[in-house]
Amino acid sequence: MNYAYLFEYICERFRLSATDVIELHYSLPGCPFSILHNDNDFQMLFIGAKIYNLDCVEIIVEKNSERCSKRTSVSCEDSCFEVLDEDDYLTEGYRSEVSKPYLSREWGSYIQCEGQQFRGGASEFRDKLPKYAIEVGFTFVYTRNDWYRIHAVCSNMGTENCEWHVAGYSESLDGCFYIDSLNNVHTCKGVLRQKKHVRLGSKVVKTCIQEDISYNMSLKPRDIQIKMQSAYGFEISYKVAWKANQSARDMIYESKAESFNMLSWFREAVLASNPGFVFVLEVHPDTNQFHRLFIAYACCSEGCFPLAMCVCDSETEDNWCFFFRHLKDLLESQGRVVTFMSDHGNGLLGSFSMVLPGHPHLFCYMHLSANLMNRYGGVSATVKNKFFELAYASSPAQYRLHLRKLREIGDAKIIDDFLKDMPLENWCRAFFRGSRYGIMANSMAESYNAWFAEEREMPAYGMLDQTRIKLMNQMGEKRDEAQLWTTPLTPKMQDRLKEHMDATSQFNMVYSTTNIYEVRGKYSHVVDLGICSYTCRKWEIECFPCSHALAAIQAASKDVYVFVDPHYFADYCKKCYDVPLFPLSNADMASVESANDEFIHPPHVKRPPGRPKKKRFQSSGETQKKLIRCGRCQKLGNHNKATCTEPL
Repeated sequence: MNYAYLFEYICERFRLSATDVIELHYSLPGCPFSILHNDNDFQMLFIGAKIYNLDCVEIIVEKNSERCSKRTSVSCEDSCFEVLDEDDYLTEGYRSEVSKPYLSREWGSYIQCEGQQFRGGASEFRDKLPKYAIEVGFTFVYTRNDWYRIHAVCSNMGTENCEWHVAGYSESLDGCFYIDSLNNVHTCKGVLRQKKHVRLGSKVVKTCIQEDISYNMSLKPRDIQIKMQSAYGFEISYKVAWKANQSARDMIYESKAESFNMLSWFREAVLASNPGFVFVLEVHPDTNQFHRLFIAYACCSEGCFPLAMCVCDSETEDNWCFFFRHLKDLLESQGRVVTFMSDHGNGLLGSFSMVLPGHPHLFCYMHLSANLMNRYGGVSATVKNKFFELAYASSPAQYRLHLRKLREIGDAKIIDDFLKDMPLENWCRAFFRGSRYGIMANSMAESYNAWFAEEREMPAYGMLDQTRIKLMNQMGEKRDEAQLWTTPLTPKMQDRLKEHMDATSQFNMVYSTTNIYEVRGKYSHVVDLGICSYTCRKWEIECFPCSHALAAIQAASKDVYVFVDPHYFADYCKKCYDVPLFPLSNADMASVESANDEFIHPPHVKRPPGRPKKKRFQSSGETQKKLIRCGRCQKLGNHNKATCTEPL
């Protein structure tokens, strides 16, 4: 194909006569107006198409100085025109790198011609103009930028007399913005796309990552930097990435001030789609500022975790009382007695005994061990392990034995002072008479705390909405997973039952009387099937028969599943997911009027200096000291040559 063939084809297609004055021109990224007049121009068209990886170039036909209503195009793939490239004759190691098409490629077409319309108004034009300048590779300044008119010129207008400029106005009738003056040709030097640009700030980056932030709130500034480098071909600083991340979150879930006011809509929306939803919002009566809220989904309160959540300023006794009061109302209406486990916090202890005196209360042994290590000013592995043995004691005799060993290894005064104010039934297995199912630590609460780590840093509405989405997705996946279970017990407990059953072959059974057996192995134990207990007390503590109990059950020719707690059965677990968490629609959020027309203001919080801390400070009892090698005894430990007391 050549220019003559193209000209003949256009005349035939548009039925043009030989007397018509015809002008052909086209546009490429960075070159909006190029004329086709001869074979040299036609060759440049194909060279430009190859540079910009274009498969097709649109050609505009003007007849007698009036633009034709139709356009034609040239396919750069099907053409027999050939452009020689030296890479065709070089080995692979010496060829030019193939340019990657970046997502910013379309930015080069944002500013096209006079009369161009921007339906988003002046704000859309202000968003697209910097992107166009970044992609083409120049800078500009505003000479006028107000609500009605915008005028921008090239930054080199004063130094190199560059004639590039764009001007437009806002039309009040339709709210659109129109370009009424444009000179899209630069007469200055250095119009070249670069990796860094002065206009590539957080406002531009925010629009590039908004979609990613909407479904991945844990996106880090480093991840944003990598995305801008790989997908857009630009380099940005960490500060720009961080500010863009925060701005994108505010754009999705409003600012922190607006977020508190959206809690009223969130309450009504969840109540409409999820009956039984409990949402208690407290505001200060004088200022209508947010104080605290209690939230519990019906699906969670009937079987799943987390049971309930509270949003407040700090863990004070007053806030704990607020949480426990509403939790008590929720539990008493269901007739449930729940065993609580906590970290032995000061504000929590007083409020729990005041509001929930009839419910069992356990202390997490991991938090207790950390508090004990604080008495020693650091971690003592020997004392810590002995305390674990003390907490796991299954009988009063074992408790006295491990307590004596702990007092011998550690300072007896420190141990006695630490244990004197803690009731034994709250932390030692041997003295707890309820059903604790073998749980010794509040790992579940810590797991959910870590699972919601990113959401906790979000504004109030965003935090609640994201946690709702996570819970809804988790419950749906768990429900589908549970439907595939084929065993009577849950898979984990079925495996434990099989493991215990395999261990029963090593025991000898001696029958005593009805339901009572002596199980003989390395040690002998007495099993009473009538009250589901035996001397080791593991059956009562874990609510699951151990190998000794299973040996007695088999000797009595009874069904082992009859002696398993109902909570371990697969059918019981499946019932926990019978009530789903239904989704919400926020399409009509702006049009729905809340029942409370008063604006909910954010609480007064004085921000401390420095970067906000996202991780809690660990106590000295939680921090493992680094082991060093002593220069005197050559042993690893927490001492050096000067403090070494090892005998040589």
